[in-house]
Amino acid sequence: MQKSLIALAVLSAIATTAQAQSSATIYGTVDTGIAYSNKVYSPPNDEELVRLSIIPGITQGSYMGFKGVEDLGNGLKTFFELETGFSSNANQIHPQQKNYSSDNVFRQKSVIGLESNFGSVSLGLQSGVIDDLNQSVSSPIGQPVDHTLDLSRSLQSKNSIRYNTPDISGFTGSLTYNFSEMSGLTETGKAFGIGGKYADGPLGLYAAYYQAKKTNNSGPAPKDYEGVTRHTAPGTSGDIGLKVLSVGAGYHAGPAYLYSSWSFLRQPYALSFSTNDDPDVFHTSTSTPKAYHVGSDDNSKSTILKLGVDYSIKNLPLHLLADASYSRGTYLCKDAINPAHLARVTLGADYSLSKRTHLYTFISHSYAHEEFNTSVLDNAETRNPNQTSIAIGVRHKF
Repeated sequence: MQKSLIALAVLSAIATTAQAQSSATIYGTVDTGIAYSNKVYSPPNDEELVRLSIIPGITQGSYMGFKGVEDLGNGLKTFFELETGFSSNANQIHPQQKNYSSDNVFRQKSVIGLESNFGSVSLGLQSGVIDDLNQSVSSPIGQPVDHTLDLSRSLQSKNSIRYNTPDISGFTGSLTYNFSEMSGLTETGKAFGIGGKYADGPLGLYAAYYQAKKTNNSGPAPKDYEGVTRHTAPGTSGDIGLKVLSVGAGYHAGPAYLYSSWSFLRQPYALSFSTNDDPDVFHTSTSTPKAYHVGSDDNSKSTILKLGVDYSIKNLPLHLLADASYSRGTYLCKDAINPAHLARVTLGADYSLSKRTHLYTFISHSYAHEEFNTSVLDNAETRNPNQTSIAIGVRHKF
């Protein structure tokens, strides 16, 4: 951890110097709030308690990045972007995805590429097409991170090449391809994605498809982003283990921005196992399993629907937010009762103190039926079908 922080400090000093000589810049967001959650699971006595704590990155995540562009002439440019998340209340590098090694400094983005009138080509660790769609079809101000229903948390494009088209009469498209990076196992862990958006006036339309092949790890979907092996799955390395299709739309109607998305996830090699085989499986009781969530090893398919509105109050720097998410899933665990459901409703407000600094508050309620009710807040895990969280915080962009 100390090595990672030293590396960030050195790069910060370099970027500051470069900023005066070229277009290299530092950017990021610091987001921290005070959060309340009820029915938080507390081991070892299996109690449900109230938790009040300071939480980083509630609405948009806290992160820092370095980016720059150099003009090579004749319309050709080279660019780079390095980005990492951090925990603003604990002085730690804080990954968006779980189980990254502490040696991975720029674990959210590490990209270099070329750009011209043909579009752009980039190499490295970068956002995927599903992440692009989720970012486009959401509140521009921000909303609580939806850990259970946000597919992009596990679909970063690692070891990848990406092509983005130029704007063609309002349409832009993207292609991503993840290399295997394994000698002799050319199909293992490969993935590709295709996505596009069309923006014309107040209307935006979005679509994305992603599929990935199994790695040497035993889960049904690629586990490189987790770095862990949980169960022995059917199929072999190189078989298609994950397919995700997402479509969405956004519309600006005067002071209101309306958005929605629909996603379908399928894992052809999902697992069938007993909850007694896995200590990570949670129950609300001995007879009602609540372990299952979108993308878990035993999740054969899930459908996710999201709807929301961001309403700007006239003559006030105030946005009112409403967001609803719903998932319906099928699970192969021997104890599962299908179909399983999870619904979440969030209401909030965002007040601009300046162009860079915002105060926000929200209340979110989740209801789960035969599905694991992951809290909207990272540290407030529950085994209860119902949970409510309330937060108030400040966000600053630099």
